[in-house]
Amino acid sequence: SLSLSMPSLFESVCNDFKLEKNQRSFLREKYENKNFLEINKISPDIADVSKVLLECIGKLDVHIEKLKVFKFPRLTQIEINKFLNSLNALKKNIPEITINIDPIEIDKFGYHNGIMYKFYSKNFDELFNGGRYNVYDENCIGFSGTIENLIKECSIEKKIKKKIFIPLSELNFNRIELIKNGFVLINETFDKNTKKIDHEKNAKKNNCQYFLVNSKVLKVN
Repeated sequence: SLSLSMPSLFESVCNDFKLEKNQRSFLREKYENKNFLEINKISPDIADVSKVLLECIGKLDVHIEKLKVFKFPRLTQIEINKFLNSLNALKKNIPEITINIDPIEIDKFGYHNGIMYKFYSKNFDELFNGGRYNVYDENCIGFSGTIENLIKECSIEKKIKKKIFIPLSELNFNRIELIKNGFVLINETFDKNTKKIDHEKNAKKNNCQYFLVNSKVLKVN
């Protein structure tokens, strides 16, 4: 999965509301902790903006419309538009990847000044992180990675189990031979009228790729 954030949004919110240094530190702490209960002490308007940004944390498909329809202050809206352009481009070009967003994630090192990204593995958590930054007035994009996790991830073998559906009417078949050939046997538990039952349909219901008919292995279409 891919997680995307926009650290520059924090600065734009601060600049839109002309926050002083101590107010910026207070808001930064609240953003880092995802705690917005006291933000209205600075300003109810900042609390409203922050609440929307907080509610947009999660899956892109679920929350992107909230970012599109809310009217943010001028500078924040500029950064939101940049964020949306990037999100739409990624969604179009890599639709198979799960994309999550966190508009209020803080770049603790203050290094990135645009979009920031993190790639996650289901098995070993974070693999890569990086984003947009500026060096000597040059716009750059870079990343760093956890090589140990990447090596582990690449060494995983995906083992697909072959499941075969065994109707109750099947009695004279070689069970041991099927197991030796790598099949996982899923036995039917109820068969009121075997002549009328669609065994292939039942195989699909049980997430089986194969089914048995007259002791012959058939593949589910």
